[in-house]
Amino acid sequence: MRLTSIPSQRLFNFRYLGMVIMILGGFVFGGCGITSRQAQIRQWVGRSESELIAEWGPPARTERDRQGRRVLIYQWETERWEEEEGRMWTDGSGVTHWTPPRSRKVSTVEVRRFVVDSNGQILSGSWSFY
Repeated sequence: MRLTSIPSQRLFNFRYLGMVIMILGGFVFGGCGITSRQAQIRQWVGRSESELIAEWGPPARTERDRQGRRVLIYQWETERWEEEEGRMWTDGSGVTHWTPPRSRKVSTVEVRRFVVDSNGQILSGSWSFY
């Protein structure tokens, strides 16, 4: 009786296929927050400034772009505490060192900009996060 390795090769290929699907799924669904924010910006293009202000409230500030058009700027700042684990390592001379756990404050800023023409219509928008 002759044994073949085809079944194990197929199993091997299915394992890789499963890993590839999981990795691609992470890329596709990992950016959903960004995609939803961009969609929120796009939904306002062509609508009036007064509609935006009625729904979101007054902007944090208003600026002018190079063409002299008004730019409505909405800005949100958040702060949160992040815990970092302690670390232990051994240096080249064999001495063991320990860094204790610590907390640090992480600040983020989200900015949404809307360019408005002289008639009060939203022409474009952008979103940034830092």
